[in-house]
Amino acid sequence: MTTRLQIMSFGLILGVLLLGVWIPNQFGSQKIYVYVGGQRVPASIDQGLNFVRLDGRDLKIASERQLSQAAQLNSDPQGFSIQLGNYALNAPDGQAALSCQLHDRIEVVFRAIGVAHSGQVPKMILHGTCRLSPDFSQIQPLYVPIAEIFNTPQLADEYTFMSTPDPITLRFESLGGTLPSEWEVYSFRHYKTGEYHQGIVIEWESLLRYRAQPLKLMWSQKVAYQEL
Repeated sequence: MTTRLQIMSFGLILGVLLLGVWIPNQFGSQKIYVYVGGQRVPASIDQGLNFVRLDGRDLKIASERQLSQAAQLNSDPQGFSIQLGNYALNAPDGQAALSCQLHDRIEVVFRAIGVAHSGQVPKMILHGTCRLSPDFSQIQPLYVPIAEIFNTPQLADEYTFMSTPDPITLRFESLGGTLPSEWEVYSFRHYKTGEYHQGIVIEWESLLRYRAQPLKLMWSQKVAYQEL
């Protein structure tokens, strides 16, 4: 009888241990191998973000959902940052790759809220480099030191900020003579240099489908400039 109980106890412990191994593999993170700097290295990524086995429409929907749902917009007195979600997918050579390795550029289009000039809504268009975080788990945020333009005597159509590791370009359209104080993200584009029209594009309607609320940015006051 004692031997039977010992066997049952051992079986129960073994089952728990195996379950502990199985659950992380099914629902937690898993390692994939990607080439970084010419070397193949392991990168831990949540299984829900591993799109290596997807293609076509399934890959398009999954990548759009991840970029949209994981997007974060933060601000401080000196500027704002936008961060998109990371994911893994298959490269053309069949090897696993992380999003920034295939799409090295990011475009974010903001549109002003409650403002229009001659029927045109002002837009603020951000272009930056897609960089992975050191542990490959996310895309590094793009930071725009917008306060640098607040005290300039005249608003230019385009600015390039060099205070970040990679240059960030900010372009304005249809502003009139005032820089609006409220903006919302209108679209994302994740693309490869030289292939602007072949990247992943997430328009306003898709953003609303994947997010409960739009991403909004506000400044404390409108900034008036001489109209160009």
